[in-house]
Amino acid sequence: MHSPRALAMYGLYDRQVRLFGQHTQDLIEKAHVCIIQTHQSYRDQYHRDIDIGGEIIKNLALLGVRTISASKCAIESFKRMFHGCIKDINSEIEINEVNSINVQHKYTFIIFINGLNEYKLEGIYACSKCMSFHSALKLHICSEASTCISFANDCLLGAIIVQEWIKKLQGKPCVECYTLCL
Repeated sequence: MHSPRALAMYGLYDRQVRLFGQHTQDLIEKAHVCIIQTHQSYRDQYHRDIDIGGEIIKNLALLGVRTISASKCAIESFKRMFHGCIKDINSEIEINEVNSINVQHKYTFIIFINGLNEYKLEGIYACSKCMSFHSALKLHICSEASTCISFANDCLLGAIIVQEWIKKLQGKPCVECYTLCL
């Protein structure tokens, strides 16, 4: 017999549970994700806001992740995109602002957005200039997009990163590197 909380959560995440399975949903809820979007990446040469971090936070909250550690820039990106409180999306979420990664902590998933992985930790590196992602352990060679990048591109890249993380949680084949064709 399921607890009242489990039944309520099943109702909230019912479509996900049917799609991913209860085991994957449990892994999502127990995950601790760290998102480091560097301050210098807040604006690029097009003078646009970089919102990959905000999109990733939103998607993780909607999926049911309960613990997120994020840099100030990633949190500001979320607030700029969604004027409500993150608790409006996921009442059980805990979001902590971090300046850098606590290398002693075991994060489930780490995302570096335009920032160096100085700790050589496993995770994803996302670049807002060339709209790509790959392993954070791989050297990034940026080939800036020749067209103006939009808010929609940030949202799409953020969504693909989260989608591939779900596949990885499930032990399924996932895309390790990707570049949006603009």
